[in-house]
Amino acid sequence: MLKIFNFSTLNCYLDQTTRSLHVFIDNGEHNYFNSELLFEFETLVAWVNEHIEISALFIASNLEQFSDGIDPELLSSLNRDQLENFLIRLRKINLKLTQLAQTIVIDVGSGCANVAAEFILCADIRISRFDTKIKFDHHYLGLIPASGGISLLSELTNPNFAKSWILGGTNISIKQLTNSGLIFETYQDGDAREKIVSTLLNNFQHQSSLSRIQSKFGLSQLGDQNPMEKADLENSILKAFVQEEEWLKAKEKKFANAKEVKQKIQLKLIKNETIN
Repeated sequence: MLKIFNFSTLNCYLDQTTRSLHVFIDNGEHNYFNSELLFEFETLVAWVNEHIEISALFIASNLEQFSDGIDPELLSSLNRDQLENFLIRLRKINLKLTQLAQTIVIDVGSGCANVAAEFILCADIRISRFDTKIKFDHHYLGLIPASGGISLLSELTNPNFAKSWILGGTNISIKQLTNSGLIFETYQDGDAREKIVSTLLNNFQHQSSLSRIQSKFGLSQLGDQNPMEKADLENSILKAFVQEEEWLKAKEKKFANAKEVKQKIQLKLIKNETIN
């Protein structure tokens, strides 16, 4: 494979035999999501969008786990505007990935958490280790899943799964992940993983590109709302949320109580009214 780009957090390789781009997150021992990683993903997505001759995008990690989520040091340093901007940028990356002509495969590995768990929702196909651990633990960090966790998760799975996973905040069992359809296939070891990935990428290469792309676009439009409309709703929730700066209180666990929040923020989402 041919290495391309000179990124700091991503290693990217072109496989000409399968016309696929392989992307490995390489961002320290936790593969944390930070501003540099988002910038490099933004650059990558823009490039892939211009190269429709690439049939597939395979995203994985250089570690056993995919990512431990947002960098906690970064999170504790962000003010309202900065956190809002970070989560909106991540949501835009996710949405742009769902709208790419290429088929996207993500290997979750042994697991991921919070914003990384949201990121994997952009994939068309997700694989993982047989013992993977995925958790939407945003609420422990004083966050909300506003980077795709609201707009994409309930579309990909049964809404009851989405609600219990997000509100529960615990590790999701592999049985639930496979039964829900979020995980397509699991593997026991590296050899089994390579066999799954190789089979998928070779399948894409031998398919009609026009048929594959049109099918992806058609499937993405199914549902009561399209992803952009759901993203607008997600953005309204985010704008209300950042007013209380809960993420800055996570270390001491001194979150605002419900009565205080009710007095300060009016959530008018049922009526779809704009939150200023």
